[in-house]
Amino acid sequence: MIPIFSSSECIEKPLDVVRYLLELESNSSDQLALGQATIPEYFKTIFELGGKVNQIPSLNDVSCVYDIPQYTLVRFRAMIQNTGFGHEVFVSSYEMVNNDGIKQRKFHKYSDEIILKDENLNDVLESLNSPTNEFSERQLFYCTSVPGETQSRLKSVTDIEGLHPNNLNKKHMAAVVKIYEKEDSFKVTDVVEFIGVLNYPRKATNDANESQCEEFNVLYENTASCYTPSVHVIFYRKLHPTGNPLIPTTNLS
Repeated sequence: MIPIFSSSECIEKPLDVVRYLLELESNSSDQLALGQATIPEYFKTIFELGGKVNQIPSLNDVSCVYDIPQYTLVRFRAMIQNTGFGHEVFVSSYEMVNNDGIKQRKFHKYSDEIILKDENLNDVLESLNSPTNEFSERQLFYCTSVPGETQSRLKSVTDIEGLHPNNLNKKHMAAVVKIYEKEDSFKVTDVVEFIGVLNYPRKATNDANESQCEEFNVLYENTASCYTPSVHVIFYRKLHPTGNPLIPTTNLS
């Protein structure tokens, strides 16, 4: 039976939810559990009902990316500015070895960093060269908050909610958006609302294992994620084809 997580659990600890679902699929003998390819559908189901998607914190509403905790599920209304960032190779499945030499398979998705150590387990780098490690690719797009939307959005929100415009974010946000499902339809200037896991710029993290992460986690084809926050997309909503960022379509992808 597929577990039902609350919307708050999916917002506050999306990676825990994802790992649980991936392990459920891996341990399922009848292959009826939720699979990796349908994780976006699972999150859509959680947030489609009753406008719950609006509960997800928005990068467009903060003046600084650090106002939202890392690895939180976020929304980002953005315009695609560069589709030429190519692909990124990352470890999607790997083995960890405990003190008794027993191997455990772990899964990694929707973040830049992997878990190098776990409770009662040795360093995962002992299994770096395991032939059972699996790799996947994700597409990268450079996106910014929609030019011209800030003032329009300020007026719209203040008119509707009676808020003072000085209390709302007036700054533009930029992020590297990482897509795990193949997407060939995005074009420069497309306006999309992405829902995914927030990762801080990698140079801003002072993890003691940073060098190992850089070696094991991912083979970078660019350095954008080192200096720019990233959103690891679980699902997205293409906005109105007229280009009006205030009128979303109902389609989720």
